[in-house]
This record gives sequence, C-alpha cells and structure tokens, in this order.
Amino acid sequence: MNINEEKNIKEIDFNNPTLDQMQSLVYSYLRNSREDEAEIFVAGVLSKAVNGYTETKTLVAESMKDHRTLLQNKMFFVFRMIAEAAKAYKEGWYDDRNEYTFKLATEIVETIKCETCYKDDKDCLTCKYHRLRLGS
Repeated sequence: MNINEEKNIKEIDFNNPTLDQMQSLVYSYLRNSREDEAEIFVAGVLSKAVNGYTETKTLVAESMKDHRTLLQNKMFFVFRMIAEAAKAYKEGWYDDRNEYTFKLATEIVETIKCETCYKDDKDCLTCKYHRLRLGS
C-alpha cells in the first residue's frame, strides 16, 4: 500500500463511506492480497450484492461498462458458473431453491455442445475448442 492509499483509507468515515472511498479500499485490498484471498472476497461481495434480489439490472448494466478485455473475462466467469451449475445438477447437488437455474444451466450446456465435446464427453463450455479454461 502506498502512502496516498494509506492516507485515503485513514480518511474514510466507515459509518458513512462514499462510493469512491469504498472502491478505493476494495481496490487496495485486492492489490495487496493473494489471488485466492481476493477471489474469495469478491465472491462474498457478489453474494451480498445479489442476495434477496431477483432483478440485478443495475449490477449487470454497470458490469457491462468496462474495458473489452475485462468484459471478455467477466463472460468467461459467467460461462464457468454455468458449467459448474450444470455439473452440480448432473451430480444431484441442488435443492428446490436452485433446481430451476441448475437445470437451465444444464440445458444451456447441452444446447451448445460441439462435435468435439460429444466425442470426448466433455462439457462444451469448458472445452479447449471454445477456449474456456476452468483450471480443473
């Protein structure tokens, strides 16, 4: 953390922080933490952002206002989530709360399966042909 970041963080009123102050704090944390810690933190923030909401129009709209490479990476994230949900559905890892979306994820994966995936019996969203990597 550089001196300016440290000074900016000390000036934050944590009872009533501005959006800029909170973003500065989060960015500082992400820059200074291990990659797995940063991903766990972001996953928690995303969970809190969508908790209780059926409409996430603002979240989606703001997420689309980004550099094209970052948009590409965000879409890879979405595809990985879909592939993991489909895998969980096939393994029976769902309940009444998420059965519909996990089943929908399975239908999406099945719909776009390519010939290569049918031969190798892989999930198409994660195949090398589509250049998506799950890291597993």
